[in-house]
Amino acid sequence: MEDLFYVAVKAIIQHKDKVLIIKRSEYDSINAFVWEFPGGRIHLREELRNALSREVKEETGLIVSAGDILYAANCEFCETRHCVIISYLCNIEEETITLSEEHIEYIWADRAKLQELLHKPILDDLDRYCVWDKLAL
Repeated sequence: MEDLFYVAVKAIIQHKDKVLIIKRSEYDSINAFVWEFPGGRIHLREELRNALSREVKEETGLIVSAGDILYAANCEFCETRHCVIISYLCNIEEETITLSEEHIEYIWADRAKLQELLHKPILDDLDRYCVWDKLAL
């Protein structure tokens, strides 16, 4: 099997003292039913913030305003699949969510709910890069 490497962007969308997380559908071959922040792969020669806006719109129907980069981290799904994820702090004006077929549920979560639902590697990154200190939760 050929090794895969890609770069992805994620939106940590803060709204009314909570953060949006979405749950992958059962059809996801690697991360079925996993809670995550909205986002996805960038296309070749695509600007990072444009990719972020596109991915969030595709997955949630939301239009985001991207702020600062909160952190960048390596993510390995398996021995042959590696990703660099760049996570941005984002805001929204309109909060009506329309999930794509890739996701089955969403929640506006406070810190306790994020710690309960997010995958351990994501929580480790939030701790390692002091993201909690940058959020108004």
